[in-house]
Amino acid sequence: MRTATASEQAAILVCRQQIQALIDQDFDKLDQLIAPDAVFEHITGVTQTRDDWLRQIKLGRMQYFNSREEGIDVTVDGSTAVVISHDQLTARIYGMRQTWALATTTILAWRQDAWVIIKTKSRLY
Repeated sequence: MRTATASEQAAILVCRQQIQALIDQDFDKLDQLIAPDAVFEHITGVTQTRDDWLRQIKLGRMQYFNSREEGIDVTVDGSTAVVISHDQLTARIYGMRQTWALATTTILAWRQDAWVIIKTKSRLY
């Protein structure tokens, strides 16, 4: 098995930090990790901007409790990284608490000497 490069490890770290910041409701950290122009596509197909998504969390419409990573893969090509993760995510979304088996593709861009999330797309697996 190949060891991830420093750049690959850094991209993975951003994704893991995002999950932890969601659980902790650390909005300052989320603002740091997620680009202002980021777009999120949820398992329902609904697309949200970063600010709309974070507003829903702040209003309590979405709350994240726990995540267990089952696998993660990363590819870096220049200033773009693609992280594909498989997680068991426990959350309450619009009143329904459940654990979802999520496959999430996260695209990150290298901006101002750091990886930032610019797009995610989640689906059930």
